[in-house]
Amino acid sequence: MKTIYVLLALLLPGVPGIAQFLTRDMTFNNNDTTANSSTRCVALQADNKILFFGDNTYYNGPGTGGGVSISYGGRLNPDGTLDMSFKKITLDGRVDDIEVQQFDQKILIGGSFTTVNGVGRRGIARLNTDGSLDPTFDPLGGIGGTSSLGTVRVWAIEVKEPTTVSQRRIFIGGDFSEFNGKPMGCVVSLYLDGITDGKLDESYKPRVTMPGDMIYDMVYDKALDKLYIGGEFYEVDGIRKCRLARLNPNGTLDNSYQIGPTEWNRPHSSVTSLFLNSDGKLLAGGYFKQVNNVNRGGLARFNLDGTLDMGFNTGKGFSDGFSVYDQGTEVRSVKVMTDGSIIAGGNFTKFNDIPCGHIVKLDANGSVDASTTFGAGFNDCVFEVRLQKQPSGEEKIVAGGYFKTYQLEYQGAIMRLVAEMTLDGRQVNGKANPVRDGVSITWSANGIDPLSVVTIEKSVDGIHFNALNKNILSSYGGVSGQYAFKDASSTEGVVYYRILIEGKGGRVYSNLMRVNVSGSAVGSFMAYPNPVSNVLSLRSNLSKPTVCSIEMYDLKGALLRAWQRSIDAGVQVNQFDMPAIGSQPLVLRVRDRAGNVVMVSKLNHIP
Repeated sequence: MKTIYVLLALLLPGVPGIAQFLTRDMTFNNNDTTANSSTRCVALQADNKILFFGDNTYYNGPGTGGGVSISYGGRLNPDGTLDMSFKKITLDGRVDDIEVQQFDQKILIGGSFTTVNGVGRRGIARLNTDGSLDPTFDPLGGIGGTSSLGTVRVWAIEVKEPTTVSQRRIFIGGDFSEFNGKPMGCVVSLYLDGITDGKLDESYKPRVTMPGDMIYDMVYDKALDKLYIGGEFYEVDGIRKCRLARLNPNGTLDNSYQIGPTEWNRPHSSVTSLFLNSDGKLLAGGYFKQVNNVNRGGLARFNLDGTLDMGFNTGKGFSDGFSVYDQGTEVRSVKVMTDGSIIAGGNFTKFNDIPCGHIVKLDANGSVDASTTFGAGFNDCVFEVRLQKQPSGEEKIVAGGYFKTYQLEYQGAIMRLVAEMTLDGRQVNGKANPVRDGVSITWSANGIDPLSVVTIEKSVDGIHFNALNKNILSSYGGVSGQYAFKDASSTEGVVYYRILIEGKGGRVYSNLMRVNVSGSAVGSFMAYPNPVSNVLSLRSNLSKPTVCSIEMYDLKGALLRAWQRSIDAGVQVNQFDMPAIGSQPLVLRVRDRAGNVVMVSKLNHIP
């Protein structure tokens, strides 16, 4: 990354209100910048490669220029680096959904485009695994008719892949009223039988055809051979079915799926995201605040018969949505992790009045997961989240959206989140200072097994690290839990260090340590006490005097207080009066005279 912003997302045992952070995965794309504009859809292939599309034009480039030119999106390797083997495609419109055919890994894209690589493909197309257009998938005229939004488009794709090849189908839903010139409504079925792929299955005739109807998301239930549809519609087969319905195998309305007691059995506003649990229960997210006049705040769960699952209660739910693309609070994407916890992303900044920055993790009963906090989270709307399972079994969260930052750290419109690493619930704070013959690195590791393996890592750019030394903890000395290492290989210039400790209780990284060996005003900072009440102390050890800016933010990223202070060389302690705020977690950021961020730390304020 061209500019590094480091957040010490630490697990602080015994401090009320502080929970484990889900942090930005700094190994994703080698911690470099990613997509430059917005990512509207994300999908994973069987080899864990990541497909992404949106409004992007560059990857690995700052702002809106530089880096590698891309056309709306592309494919990433499992580690987030750009897959250069994936062919660049030319589109004349947006991609709003991607799905992968599991039996052959070919890629389905849907949106508002009318051509792909100059070939007519109105709203739906299929790509080969290398990104080239698949000519064997031919939807002929594709989507058409009228749109309530002015442009016909495919919002959602769902694949039906039974064992019998002849019964394979693709469902597409969106904001259209025709397919290949025939009036069909806003959801249709296409053949996927290996012979007539992409052609309209005219035997499948759901009647979702009122003016202004649209389908935002769909999910296929393989066990029942039925399709759930969510969106902004009011009738199916002439029967009042608002915004959420289930279709039979032939496309007719399954009227046994009854959400509410009235003909308007409805979420009270649009449904834009669906996820089918392994137990057959359906999670639905969107703009709605209520279902059948029961508060659900944008996310609800339904039983197999369509009734509201009263064991899943989000309370007040999601609120305070704001974004460049829409002013409405919305749950845009929902996924369920292996342990049953729920990841929800969208256009919101609070869940039950708790700041959560456009993404939140919930328990299976709908309450906020007390073990996890997203803090400031993303700075703008999350369009889609996907769960990327690692060979180790760990699930990492890949997110795409309008955002550019997570926890105030800039990376771009696609990022990956991971659970914070901990070692027996302990944190490791390191310090690095220039000395006459190199750089002295010291750290505290009280209570950690002395046989734990310690790796000192070094970088010249703060992005790409190499192992400088690796040994057991006890080999670094240690009196009362204090350890040290001297790097005698440092040359003049800015270098970065971090410490990785691995043991039976897990693994944990220290804070990032930045040192200017040429002797400018660089050194160490430490904020205390934590938790803090009325007065905050900032301990510094600088190589020469400088002027520092000290900034205090809440977890939504709002600036609460800023100070500017001349700080002398050597060991100094400066104190600052805390602002009149209630109990809450805070982020403290320190900049040097040149504007470089030299410390970011998390505090807990208790008046």
